[in-house]
Amino acid sequence: MKIDLNPYLFNFFQVQNVQFNNTVFDGSVNLGFVNFTGLMINFQLFYSLQITNSIFSNSKQDIPVILVTYGKNVDIKNIVVKQIESLQFIQISLIDQLTLVNLQFTQINTLSVQDVIENPIQNYLDPTFNSLQGQSDKYLLNLGGIDTTNLSNLTISYCYNVALLNLNYFEVGLNTIQNSNTFYANNINITNLHSNVQEPAINLGNKLSTIKKLIDCKNLQVIDTLFTENSAFGDGGAIYLYKIQQSLIQNTNFVLNQALENSGGAIFSSNSKIYINNCIFKNNVSKKERGGAIYSDNSYLKIQFTNIIHNIAYIGGGIYYNQINSLKIDKFSQIYENKGKFYGNNLGSYPKKLLKVNHQTKQVYNKIIIKNFQSGNYTKQPIYVQFFDEQNEMLNFNIADQINQFSPSIKEELENYKISIANSSEITNLTIILGQELQYIKTINLFQLNITAGNFKTTDFQLILISQFFGQQLIIDLDLNFRKCQIGEVLYPKQGYISCDQCMPGTYSLADPNQGISSFLVQCQKCSNIYAKQCYSNQIILQDNYWRESKLTDIIYLCEMLGCSETNQNQINGCIQGYIGPLCNSCDYKGIYWGVNYAQKGKECYECGKIVQLYFYLAIIIGFYTFYIVISVNSQIQSNILIIKIEYLRKMEILFLSKTKLRGFQTGIILKIFFHYLQIFSSSIDIYNYIPDFIGNFYKLGGDPSQITYTNLDCIYKDWVISQLWFNRLVMQIAQIVFIVGLVLSSRYLLSRNIQRFYKIKTYFIFIYFFYYSSIVKLLVSLCVCKKVGTYYYMLNDHLQKCWTYEHALFQIGMVYPLTIIWSIVIPLILNDKIKSALQKKKQNNIKFIQTYYFIFQGYKQKFYYWEILKMFQRFIIMIILNLDIQAIIQRQLILFICFIFLKITIQQNPYQQKQSQNLEVLLQTMTLITLILQTLVYVLEAQYYRRLVLIIIIIILNFYNLLKIIFEYYRSALDLILKSQNQKAKKLIHFLFKLKIISFDIKKNQIQLQRISHFWKKLYSNRKILVNSMYLNYYQRSNSKS
Repeated sequence: MKIDLNPYLFNFFQVQNVQFNNTVFDGSVNLGFVNFTGLMINFQLFYSLQITNSIFSNSKQDIPVILVTYGKNVDIKNIVVKQIESLQFIQISLIDQLTLVNLQFTQINTLSVQDVIENPIQNYLDPTFNSLQGQSDKYLLNLGGIDTTNLSNLTISYCYNVALLNLNYFEVGLNTIQNSNTFYANNINITNLHSNVQEPAINLGNKLSTIKKLIDCKNLQVIDTLFTENSAFGDGGAIYLYKIQQSLIQNTNFVLNQALENSGGAIFSSNSKIYINNCIFKNNVSKKERGGAIYSDNSYLKIQFTNIIHNIAYIGGGIYYNQINSLKIDKFSQIYENKGKFYGNNLGSYPKKLLKVNHQTKQVYNKIIIKNFQSGNYTKQPIYVQFFDEQNEMLNFNIADQINQFSPSIKEELENYKISIANSSEITNLTIILGQELQYIKTINLFQLNITAGNFKTTDFQLILISQFFGQQLIIDLDLNFRKCQIGEVLYPKQGYISCDQCMPGTYSLADPNQGISSFLVQCQKCSNIYAKQCYSNQIILQDNYWRESKLTDIIYLCEMLGCSETNQNQINGCIQGYIGPLCNSCDYKGIYWGVNYAQKGKECYECGKIVQLYFYLAIIIGFYTFYIVISVNSQIQSNILIIKIEYLRKMEILFLSKTKLRGFQTGIILKIFFHYLQIFSSSIDIYNYIPDFIGNFYKLGGDPSQITYTNLDCIYKDWVISQLWFNRLVMQIAQIVFIVGLVLSSRYLLSRNIQRFYKIKTYFIFIYFFYYSSIVKLLVSLCVCKKVGTYYYMLNDHLQKCWTYEHALFQIGMVYPLTIIWSIVIPLILNDKIKSALQKKKQNNIKFIQTYYFIFQGYKQKFYYWEILKMFQRFIIMIILNLDIQAIIQRQLILFICFIFLKITIQQNPYQQKQSQNLEVLLQTMTLITLILQTLVYVLEAQYYRRLVLIIIIIILNFYNLLKIIFEYYRSALDLILKSQNQKAKKLIHFLFKLKIISFDIKKNQIQLQRISHFWKKLYSNRKILVNSMYLNYYQRSNSKS
């Protein structure tokens, strides 16, 4: 509807004084009652208006009924307004003194807004009610630019969809604003109100008005009222209160009200006293600031029997109040399911606590304790701190991402939340290098304390973390404890503090840095690429097959067995399953550590099977050795008997053969040469891990027989009474020898069916002794030697046995040392003395002597009768070298030197009777030297797999050639012995093999040749006198002819 320029019943322009009394204004439509305009000169106001005892009813207006501008004094008293349809009734501006007394408004907009009451949300979008233009025109009482206002006894009831009271500024021209300065209010009663507008229904001092001073609003009552879908651009979506001395809001509902730009979705209260009783606040919103339902600033707020639910704000989704407030909420009121986007879901003011937060468990602590801080370094473990509201909920600083969705006031508050260390500069001997202020970590919504600090002398400090904002202060205690520089760090004095710098990756330190403060002796060591995978700080991550006593030492040992792995998850002290002890050099044969019994096989531990299988294996080995020894000794006895027979036939001038032919090619000397070579080779050459077991075991069978069963029988000892593994092994080896001796003698007795002479028994003992000599020497010497591994010394043969304990000393002195001396030195010397004594007494041809001791000096020239004993001592020295605690490559070089010296002496002395034996000995010793050289190169080329493999193949080929050479020589000697023997069955077998063309000569032809040789020797012997006389005669004749 288009309104005329002055659609008023009365228009007064610069009239000095206008009075209305006892007036009734009824039934008007779009016709105002009075338009009064006074006079303002230089902001001085003149003229007055007075309206008293008047009634306004039954009107429908789109314009203010009473419009007053520019006046000195305006008095409106005893006014009744009822049953009108209007969005504004009184609009007064630019007045010096305004007095409003006894105003009563009732039944406003009761007819035209029934549909609004029934469906408020739909009509909220109706442009008739929700235009954003001219919001200040929708108040029944709209006051602006009033210097002094006195309002008393205002009653408003049953009003719908209209704002009630607005006190605001007034624009005078384009650049001038006239403020409302002083407001006195008393006894304002509002009941049965249904407000649905986009301004606070009651606006007493909106902050947009820049009011200077509003005081003495004594009484405001709002009873049985519904405020729904009111919106305010500033504060207070439904009600804005400032300096209200007494206000009561009772039986009133606030629903879907909004503060669009500022605070107080339903009510904004500042410097006021408010009682809220039996009210409901639901779904109110402060879109950009605080107080989704109620914002209370410096006010007394008492809430009873009230529900505040589902309200939203950035701070204080239900109620926001500042720290000066007195807030009382009775137990019958319910405040729940409100949302504070920043903090304070139900209640919010300022953060109440500063607490440490465990990021993983979300557990909180009211004190920060940092122990063992590394000087000069930073906090290694993350320490998080956060602000907490009064409901013990953390503040959500991630709203900073929504900077365009909240007000500058929230932004300012966000920026003011900083946490820093307060008093660090006041504390001596402490330097905070970095991290004075905590950093906000967006991803976890926490502040991280990450300081870099150093100390000097003092180790304990009491600090505080502080946050100051808007006059508030939160603190949390911080106890900072510095530790001394630790192993793995280097100590550097710096300006005002010391720095414990950790060794970088690739370096390490296991020394105490505090011992080198003055001289800086402690430095980080470079990590070895040989035995370490990785190094850092005090950590050395070892390669597999290396071991150390503990992680506090860098004395690293190469493991002999294959059980060392510090990085294996299933390991104990660096030993994988089945392995135990220093260097993981033992197997858990009792099952104490791993719960299962293990035995050693080569360089590996394997789980014990059935004990019966071990005894069966032992029986096979003993049976094999027994058979071998019986065959070999019987062969030697037959050979010796044949030699004796031929010697006596020669003396009786029945058989004529040279002694060289009789003694040259005998199996005994070949066996001794072979055993000497094999025992040195099997002990000194360390390639068994790179070749198949059957090849290695073949060499060990002859060269190191005790090694075949030495460790393989460990499972048998698990239930033995004596727990020392080395003792049980030694007893088992001695028992095997005794058992073999018993079997050999028993077999000899059973085969011969008669009691043998004692000297034949000695023959078996001597052969068995020579056969086991080197192997037992190696074992006994290893029991005598102790090796230092880490802090302690352990037996070389058994790393589970510590050396020089009472138990160890008792066994060593009482058994091991005497047994070693007797076996290794005394027995060879006794044998040597026996042979020497016999030779001095010319008893070398005695049958008993030949049968007993001939095997020892067989094949050697008489003056070198001791040569075999000398070779035994050579092997003894080699076994001592092998058991020395030195590097394997040095051991082989020493053995190489010993073997070279012995080879040189052998060539110079030529101790053998036959050239073939000498050549064979020189060949095998030369091959031993070459093999030792190749073994040394294998150690040098340990990391070069293919070159090492080539060397191992060469070693195998060379020694396989040696084996073939020995077999060939033994084959020739065995045939020669058969030719000389009377064993017809053996001769028939040889002849049969010749017929099958397996061998290349006929035994019968060779027998004929032997008979011819004997015939020639006999003829030579019978004609020797004629030959000598003939030679003498010829010599005499030649002498005479010359003369």
